[in-house]
Amino acid sequence: CISVAGGDCVIKGCELTSVGGYGVMVWGFATPCLKGCVLTGCRHAAVICGGYSRTSFCHNQVRGNGGFGVVVVDCAGGEFFGNFISGNGKCGVVCAGKSEASFRENDVSNGAQGGFWLRDETKCVIAKCSVQGNARVGVQVSDASDPLVERNEIRGGRNGGVVVHDRAKGRFICNDVVDNAQAGIGVMDEASPLFVGNRLKGNLAGGAVMAGSASAVLANNSISENGFAGIGLKEQARPVLLDNKIIDNRGYGVLVHGQSACQLASCLLEGNLGSGLCASGSSRVGLRGCTIRGGDGEKRERTGVQAQD
Repeated sequence: CISVAGGDCVIKGCELTSVGGYGVMVWGFATPCLKGCVLTGCRHAAVICGGYSRTSFCHNQVRGNGGFGVVVVDCAGGEFFGNFISGNGKCGVVCAGKSEASFRENDVSNGAQGGFWLRDETKCVIAKCSVQGNARVGVQVSDASDPLVERNEIRGGRNGGVVVHDRAKGRFICNDVVDNAQAGIGVMDEASPLFVGNRLKGNLAGGAVMAGSASAVLANNSISENGFAGIGLKEQARPVLLDNKIIDNRGYGVLVHGQSACQLASCLLEGNLGSGLCASGSSRVGLRGCTIRGGDGEKRERTGVQAQD
């Protein structure tokens, strides 16, 4: 529909559609501004930003497109602020290549293949966004990407909240990851993300689940009222757990099995309906300065520490 290869044009208050392809394509060193537009009914992505472009994309509606909502690739960047991105045929937002876009205060919902997909070597920023009701997961981080994800609400993912895999890293700070249909956080393969100050609550298949040879660090998180376990480890996962509150989960507080290993320091495990800590298989656990206690009434833990196999 519109191709911008250079300059700093302004596109404001337009309704854009493209039954054969993309709504807006931005390339080269272009620095356009799109504001107050409606992008809908595009066969592929509504907006694709590539090259070394820097796009200002604010207060737009991106909805009902056949492919992705917004795509940022190559070394592109820009500010994506206050947009409504919903009901697109693939993910709401994809950041790929070595892109460094910033997404702040966007509503990203009901994507048929997820909310955000951060891949390749992107170092994008996702902050203060509402990420709700997406199929698969709210935020998927793959390949060697290393994003900053902070102060978002990630809710109601039909398969999970956040998944980090391959060799991805990332800093996840002060997010609410709640009421997802699978795990709140899944970390696998050789991923090594950092989670600090997050709230993981009411996720049906666990607060945080790790597998493969994942080596995440979880510090100062509140992990409560999740199904299965507050934290579940399998295969050869090797996380470090520091100063987390793991309370009132509907299964175990921390479940460690397979050949996994973890270090827990200064954590509180209280009121989990199974054991506070359960280790099985050939797993290994180190405890330092933790408090493991029963809780009150019906939320009382059956066992503090359980070792089996």
